[in-house]
Amino acid sequence: MATIDQIRLKIQERDYYLSSHAEDEMVDDYLERFNYCYGLRATGGHMICEFCEGDTVQKKVTRQHWLEEKLYIVENVNAEVCSQCGERYFHATTLDAIDRLLKTEHPVKQRIEVEVVSF
Repeated sequence: MATIDQIRLKIQERDYYLSSHAEDEMVDDYLERFNYCYGLRATGGHMICEFCEGDTVQKKVTRQHWLEEKLYIVENVNAEVCSQCGERYFHATTLDAIDRLLKTEHPVKQRIEVEVVSF
């Protein structure tokens, strides 16, 4: 199968990772992640950071997550984290699952007040 066909299949199957930086840029540009694919280069299952080429490791992290113009803090999220620069990558299906959770009735651990300032 040609490389472009492999990429198309991965996107259709939602089998890709999105870096936290890429998603921040998409939010700034009012784009939805469903139509874009960013993330890791993989060599035989070995994950490599697209920014510094460091190795990534699986970790549970706390993530800021924007949905429908609301900010959520979500704990215990699976991520691939670069051991050199700290860039975090989230699998598309993980982000989809967070969206589904937040769109339904869900337990709230804590509410916090956040200031928005202009610089």
